[in-house]
Amino acid sequence: MRGVAAPAKYSGLIAGTAWMMGASVFFALTLVTVRELTQTMSVFTLVFIRCVFGILVLTPWLVRNGRGALKTRRWTVYAIRAVATYTGMVTFFYGLGVVDLADANAIQFTGPFFTVILLQIFIGERVGFYRWIAIGFGFAGVLLIVKPGFSVIVPAMLGIVYTAFAYGASNAATRALSTTEDRNAVVFYMFAMMLPLSIGPAIIDWTTPALSDLPLLAFFLAIGYLSIHCVTTAYVHAPAAALTPAYYIQLPMVSAMAYALYDELPDTLTWVGAAVICVSGYWVARGARREG
Repeated sequence: MRGVAAPAKYSGLIAGTAWMMGASVFFALTLVTVRELTQTMSVFTLVFIRCVFGILVLTPWLVRNGRGALKTRRWTVYAIRAVATYTGMVTFFYGLGVVDLADANAIQFTGPFFTVILLQIFIGERVGFYRWIAIGFGFAGVLLIVKPGFSVIVPAMLGIVYTAFAYGASNAATRALSTTEDRNAVVFYMFAMMLPLSIGPAIIDWTTPALSDLPLLAFFLAIGYLSIHCVTTAYVHAPAAALTPAYYIQLPMVSAMAYALYDELPDTLTWVGAAVICVSGYWVARGARREG
């Protein structure tokens, strides 16, 4: 029995890692597209359009499978995830227009730590003593990037920190839901439940996209959907902590794009903080493979 289970578990980890690496590539591209789009469009408009697009993409799946595909008893988890995702997305999109891309991306790396902590609390995914220490070092890495006491912390920076927590909560909910729910239903409910939250702010602060924005907006919508699909599928295959290293391939990609497009070069503390976060994340993932 063990000889059969081990290869299956290993193949699940490989599949989950591959899906998470795909998500990381799409996330990195999203940072740049959001930075560009928020120069001419409001954050609330972008979030609303993203929700509508996600629902439209999944409508053919719903038509084929019928309303029975959406049957669930886990409304509370879905609702918590929708609120966390919506608020985190708004603060993230706002922050990207102000904070250097590399700084914002590095702070986002703490999202998996929040995911691991919340999964330990709510569905009992074990977190050993040494992994708690690694998580603590990860948050210390964030302090190096934010530099409290050494520089002015703008609201956008705090917004990015909140986004890390909100996305961590959202990913924890996604992992919990993926154990019982259809993966397409998990993605559909996220957009469907975010839509009512996004309508009011979008109406108040609506920005009609210019014709010149449409190609980039279409690209943003496509990679946004693909990133969420990849993350959801990754969590179907493997525990959240085990997928953490694949999440970190964003750092060199985002740093290279930020330098090439905006001449933004991370300072020394950002690199040190990001390195501390990545090493801590690797240790958490190593513990997950050993304990899981």
